[in-house]
Amino acid sequence: MKGAAQQPFDLDTSFSANISVWYVTSILPLADGKVIISGQVKFPGDLDFRSGARLNTNGTRDPSFPEVAYMGGKITEWNGRYYTGNGIGLRRSWLSGSLDLSFDMVNSPYHSNVQGGDYHVYPDGRILMSGLHQLSDSIRGYMGYHCLVWFSNTGYLDTTAHHRTCAGSLDFFTELPNGKFIGSGSTGIWDGQAASNIIRFHADGALD
Repeated sequence: MKGAAQQPFDLDTSFSANISVWYVTSILPLADGKVIISGQVKFPGDLDFRSGARLNTNGTRDPSFPEVAYMGGKITEWNGRYYTGNGIGLRRSWLSGSLDLSFDMVNSPYHSNVQGGDYHVYPDGRILMSGLHQLSDSIRGYMGYHCLVWFSNTGYLDTTAHHRTCAGSLDFFTELPNGKFIGSGSTGIWDGQAASNIIRFHADGALD
C-alpha cells in the first residue's frame, strides 16, 4: 500500500479580511479567486452592518459588489447564480450581486414566510425550505402553518407538492445519498404522527 505526503495546511498570510465585527455565516469561493460572504459584518469605515460582501483575492472588500440587505444566511451556488437567505425568505442573485428578478419568493401566491429555516436546492433550481410558513391554498387544502414547503424555480409555491406540518419548526436538514433527508428541530409531531426532534423523511416529505 502506497501513501503520499499530505499538503500541510499552512496559513495563507497573503489573504486578510479586515472584518471587525460580528460574524460570517457562509462563504462562496468564486472561480477567479474572489469570495462572496454572508453574515453580519463591518469593515473599517462602516457605520452599519453589511449582510453580504465580495472579497478580492487578498481579502479586501470589493467595492463594486452592491450593498445588499437580503443576505445573512447560507449561500448556495446554482447555475451561475446563488441563493441566500436572511432568516425570513430566500433571494436568488447573479454572481455580480444583482438580484435575479426571475425568482420572487416575496410575492409568491398562497404563501407568507413567518420564520426562515434551512433549504435545499434541486438541480433544476427548485427549492425545498424548512422553517415556519403560513399557507393559504384552500383549493388544495394547505392552510395554516407548515414547516416543510416546496417552491418552483421562480420562487412561487409549488402547488403540486405535499407540504408538511410539524409541532414547531424544522430548523436544519440535509439530503442523504439515498435521496432521503435527515433534520432536526421542534418536530415531535410530524404531519400528525409522533416523531422526535431528529427525524428522517422521504423525498416527498413523508416521515420515515
